[in-house]
Amino acid sequence: LGFEPREDYAHLVNESRGRRVFPALPAQSLLLQKAANQTPHGGGSRIEVDSHEYRLLQRWIASGLPYGDPAQAHVTSIEVVPRHASLERGASQQLSVVAIYSDGSIEDITRTAQYESNNTDLADVSVRGLVSLTERPGDVAIMTRFQGQVAVFRATVPLGISIEAWPKSRNVVDELVFAKLNALGIPPSPECDDATFIRRATLDLCGRLPTIAEAQAFVQSTAEDKYESTIDRLLTTVDHAEFFAKKWSTILRNRRDSAGYQAGTFAFYDWLRDGFYDNKPYDQMVNELLTASGSVDSNPPVTWLREVASTESRVEDAAQLFLGQRIQCARCHHHPFEKWSQADYFHMAAFFSKVTRS
Repeated sequence: LGFEPREDYAHLVNESRGRRVFPALPAQSLLLQKAANQTPHGGGSRIEVDSHEYRLLQRWIASGLPYGDPAQAHVTSIEVVPRHASLERGASQQLSVVAIYSDGSIEDITRTAQYESNNTDLADVSVRGLVSLTERPGDVAIMTRFQGQVAVFRATVPLGISIEAWPKSRNVVDELVFAKLNALGIPPSPECDDATFIRRATLDLCGRLPTIAEAQAFVQSTAEDKYESTIDRLLTTVDHAEFFAKKWSTILRNRRDSAGYQAGTFAFYDWLRDGFYDNKPYDQMVNELLTASGSVDSNPPVTWLREVASTESRVEDAAQLFLGQRIQCARCHHHPFEKWSQADYFHMAAFFSKVTRS
């Protein structure tokens, strides 16, 4: 997914005294002979002699190996059709891809685009964009590439089980989960009993088992809001604050690698714990982390900036932690399965470029 067209051109046309291309007799060029396996080499056959790709390269060599006019229209984006489909197991789907140029023109590039499945256990894709599904259900993405641009086709392959009734939705998370399960044809797990609920809730929120008294009180309660009130109670406990401070200490790389870091490590943990106990708003916590300045002794959130010392690590950590996006790929090339480009990456990096350490 990384591209260096000028270097590629120099290697093909100028390097080794131009031995790879022969404009007088294009078919005798090593570039074509090796690609078509007419001359033995380690890469094997990459294209057929009568293929579109072979003829395209042959015409380019015969025309004098032009690099290309930068003033001409260039590809600004590509689109794949359809972008999403719900398909049965074992089915197939032909993709169509178009390139959009800077002058507004559009070209069908289905034959010349490159395709790649992110899960070959669910689906394979041919060099011409024909997606063939296996017998396994799930979600699969097919990445299409052309001249540095990327588009993604996503397929949902339902399990196909008929679901007659759904549990009561208690919040927006339930609605999203049930919608996804419905799309995949996967029935939800049955509701747990009260003893299981109090055990799971206490473990998830406080990192411990409920006491005997807590478990008995919850199971015996007949209050209509006992689920909501129990969760609210657990969220106000010191156990919850300490448990989530430990979770976030790991996420924010709060570790004592040397004796000199211990004071800052403990201060940062205390700052996180106090924030959870006081129910500090999430946006306020993130703001204090990203804009922290001073020393770790006077301002514990600075500890995170101490651990993510480079601009790249700050960009990638901030995107993953606070935006839920992995943008590491975009540092070197267009992200293969997302919309992020190198320009997006370095635009975000500009926010952190002036952060200094003394």
